[in-house]
Amino acid sequence: MTYLLDTCTISTLRKKGTSEGKKLREWASRMEDRFFFISVLTIGELQFGISKLSEKEEKIKNALQSWLVGDLIPSFGNRILTIDQQICSIWGDMTAQAAKKGVILPMGDALIAATAIKHDLIVVTQNIKHFKSSGARLFDPLYEEEKTQRN
Repeated sequence: MTYLLDTCTISTLRKKGTSEGKKLREWASRMEDRFFFISVLTIGELQFGISKLSEKEEKIKNALQSWLVGDLIPSFGNRILTIDQQICSIWGDMTAQAAKKGVILPMGDALIAATAIKHDLIVVTQNIKHFKSSGARLFDPLYEEEKTQRN
């Protein structure tokens, strides 16, 4: 199986002092890196989080910026998936179908789900509810055994 790690998953993996981070790293360590992908959108979401830190948080801001540019991006390399016309078409259809049911899908999460659908990947997320109506295969390794659900 191959996986698309969403932004919250990447953030949790970085948190070494938490039980969630430890559990997630244990799960991820059972597989080779080549089975993990991220969306280019995740880079943007992480950059947004870093950029909005205040001047008082300059030390952590610099550390996170260095991690993003010096560690995360190089470690994923060609496993960073772009958003193209086909993904946008999947996203448009997905969000329209959800809207017909009265469900609003967050744009970022829906684009990540559309990316996973195009590339036949399983979205690894701790925010199952954000993706539930997307049609993507989902997995939360913090609360589920090694199985996936199609929603």
